Amino acid sequence: MNETILYGIAAIPIIGVIAQWIAWRTRIPSIIILLIFGFLAGPVTGLIDPSQLLGKIMFPVVSILVSIIVFEGGLSLKIADLKNIGKVVRNLITIGTLITFSIIAVSSYYVLDLSVPLSIMFGAMMVITGPTVIVPMLRHVKLSRHLGSLIRWEGILIAPVGAILIVLVYPFATAVNFHQALGQIGITLVMIILTGNLIGILGAMLILFMIRKKWAPDFLQESISLIIVIGVYTIANVIQDASGILSVVVMGMLLVNQKKVLVKHIIVFKENLRILAISTLFIILAADLELSDLYSHLNSRFFIFLLILIFVARPLAVFISTLGSNLNWREKAFAAWMAPRGIVTASIASLFALRMVSEGIPEAKELVPLSFMVIICTVTIYGLTAEKFQKILKLSRSDGGAVLLVGANLFSRMLAKALHDIGVFVMLVDTNKDRIIRARLANLVAYHNSIYSEDILEEVQMGGITYMLALTGSDDVNMLSNIQYEEILSRDTVFRLPPEQTSNKTPDGLQNTGGTQALFRKDMTYTQLNTMLQDGKQIEILEITKDLDMDTFKSKYPETVALMGINKDKKLRIVDAGSTPVFKEGDKWLIFR
Repeated sequence: MNETILYGIAAIPIIGVIAQWIAWRTRIPSIIILLIFGFLAGPVTGLIDPSQLLGKIMFPVVSILVSIIVFEGGLSLKIADLKNIGKVVRNLITIGTLITFSIIAVSSYYVLDLSVPLSIMFGAMMVITGPTVIVPMLRHVKLSRHLGSLIRWEGILIAPVGAILIVLVYPFATAVNFHQALGQIGITLVMIILTGNLIGILGAMLILFMIRKKWAPDFLQESISLIIVIGVYTIANVIQDASGILSVVVMGMLLVNQKKVLVKHIIVFKENLRILAISTLFIILAADLELSDLYSHLNSRFFIFLLILIFVARPLAVFISTLGSNLNWREKAFAAWMAPRGIVTASIASLFALRMVSEGIPEAKELVPLSFMVIICTVTIYGLTAEKFQKILKLSRSDGGAVLLVGANLFSRMLAKALHDIGVFVMLVDTNKDRIIRARLANLVAYHNSIYSEDILEEVQMGGITYMLALTGSDDVNMLSNIQYEEILSRDTVFRLPPEQTSNKTPDGLQNTGGTQALFRKDMTYTQLNTMLQDGKQIEILEITKDLDMDTFKSKYPETVALMGINKDKKLRIVDAGSTPVFKEGDKWLIFR
């Protein structure tokens, strides 16, 4: 018996990671593969029975895994991204949530024929979209930074907001006395907000204090962070039910947005643990289902409900929430077509359904298969159509894109500052901690990480990055960065400094590719740049007038290098070794002299 339990528990993460690998190889949304594998391992073959394996600890295990996933979401929320979208995000998680909740609750009652209590609970459960599904989807579409950030912020913040909503409506679904339940709402809401924020702040302060005081060595920071995340989630929930999710989101946001302490190991923790937590959680939840329960809801009523969810609830919530915003109708339409439900939805639905069943409402178990049906359908529909819909809408970056600089050396920091001054978003990446600190002190967006990191890859794919410039002193790093990112961006938008030796050398075992465009001039190497900096040369902003053509520029500014320019439409043009700058009136050019 003990061996059977051991085999079953060991099989859960193994099956989950295999499913993730297959999803990566086939480019199918991972949640679909995880669902299939969960069904095969659970109701189809009987290899795994989570309820029997985990017993009474199933509820705590699911809760802890949810806390890890939601904390990961909080670590990706940059306050700087809210500059132009803060009001819209606020509207989406408040007004939009209430609109979505109302439409789903009413549809659940009249279309799905659920009871009033279950309709209210299902409406609250279904307002939570899936950040762990949305983020991979956004990687395949080229959105502007503000639109990508908007969708990501909503997808992550809606998790604690949805959990709060569920807790607030829960008394109406279980209480006999309606007026008594109504009186609890205000107190519950205040307690959740106060508890979640307070415990989250304390958790973040504890992690930062331990790192700053060197009480936590680098090799233990990941483990200590994990313990604190679980502790914060648990303590907050003990004090006030459902405040745990809010607390870990707040903690993640505080850690990633503060600039006094580098939290590299926390970010690594996020990358490494996220996949395992998602894989394990979804195999557990999917394996615990009965296929017959899913089939019983596969009828015309459900598909009518699904149509209302996709074509009425979401578009109405988005368009009302974005009234008066700077979003154009194309951006609003795409945001209205991006609301897949995911792992957080499934886990929270499962948690509260189990609780309702234990409190004497056996019909609440129907909420779990219904939730999974919605998840399967929405992920499939949105996942397969998002990129095509973006092309149909002809969405393009109105800001001319953003720039990723590989290396935070002196020249990179000067270039980033100049680009920022002409209105271009810039992100620097370097493994040198001192250089990153100097960049942050200059109020630049800088990451202490490897350019090959999955975390940086996510930032590039979701942050509207259009250009990558490899400016390090290592020819191998510059070349490898270009080779990796020309597949993510395009060959025309990745550049590198020419190698120190003009022999077009490449790292051992690699062939040169057409995408490795040399920056500025063929002789403009890392060493040459440093020599020019030592001679006192600076990067300046030159505004082009009608009297300044290229011949005049060369005579007026001898020995000056034109680096890149931006036109009136905010379109960036980068000079490579094979091109000649073209000046037009109204342009702003960065020159090095």
